[in-house]
Amino acid sequence: MSNQFNLARFGRLFRKHTAEHGRGYLLSVAVLLGLLAVLMGTQAYVQNDPMIPPIQMGYLIFFLLLGGAMFTSTVFASLADKKQAIAALTLPASHLEKYLVGWLYSYVLFTLACIGCFYVVDAAVVSFDNWHGRPAELLNFFDAKYKAYYALLVYAFMHAIAIWGAVYFEKMQLVKTAFLFFIGVAALFVVNFQLVQLLLDHVTGNMVVPFGDIDLGIGKEHYRLALPTEKRQWLGVLPALLVGLFWLAGYFRVQEKQI
Repeated sequence: MSNQFNLARFGRLFRKHTAEHGRGYLLSVAVLLGLLAVLMGTQAYVQNDPMIPPIQMGYLIFFLLLGGAMFTSTVFASLADKKQAIAALTLPASHLEKYLVGWLYSYVLFTLACIGCFYVVDAAVVSFDNWHGRPAELLNFFDAKYKAYYALLVYAFMHAIAIWGAVYFEKMQLVKTAFLFFIGVAALFVVNFQLVQLLLDHVTGNMVVPFGDIDLGIGKEHYRLALPTEKRQWLGVLPALLVGLFWLAGYFRVQEKQI
C-alpha cells in the first residue's frame, strides 16, 4: 500500500469526511439556493427590463467567487483547532489524501453545486420574467459569445489563493488571505508602474497594468506598445503557474502540520 496515495484509503477518508460534514454542506447548498432566489427574483420583479444573459452571468461569477472563497476558507478548519487537529492528523491517511479531500470538495464539488444551484434558480427566474414579447434567453454556459466558462479559470486562481490561506492561517483565514491578496495586488501595480516609468519616457496615464499595453505620448503623437497577437496567448501560462504554485504551497503547508 502506497504511503502517499491509495485509492481505497482515500475513498474511506472521503466517505468519513462526507458523513461528518455532509449535513452542513447540504445546509450551505440550501442557503445558496435561497440567496440566489431572493436576489435574482427581487431584481427580476422590480426591474422593468428582462434579466439578460450578461446580468445572469454576473450573478454566477459573484456567487462562484464569493461563495467559493468563503467555503474554501473553512475546509481545513479542523487543523486550526488543537483538539480537532489531533484527531485529523492522527487519522491513518497520508497528508496528500487529506489535502485532496479538501481540494476536491472546495474546488470540484463546490463548483458543480454552485453552477447547479444557479441554473435551477436562473431557469425559474428567466421563465417568469417579463421579456416584453422577446424570446426568453437562458445563459448558455458554453456559449463563446459570453464566455461564462472563463469563470472556472478565474475561480481556479481565487481558489488556489484561498486554500493556501485556509491552511496557512489558523484564525480569520478569509479576512487575512483577502488582506494579503489586495496588498499584494496593490504593490504589484505600484512596482510595475515605477519600473515602466524608469525604463520608458513619455508614458501617459496614471495606471499601467502588468503585461498590458503601454500608451506613449511624444509631442502631438501618441503610440501604444503592445505584445504581438501570437505572443499574447502565452500570458495565460502565468496565471496557470501561479494556480499550481499556490495549490502546491497549500499541500506542503498541510505536510508541515504537526500534533
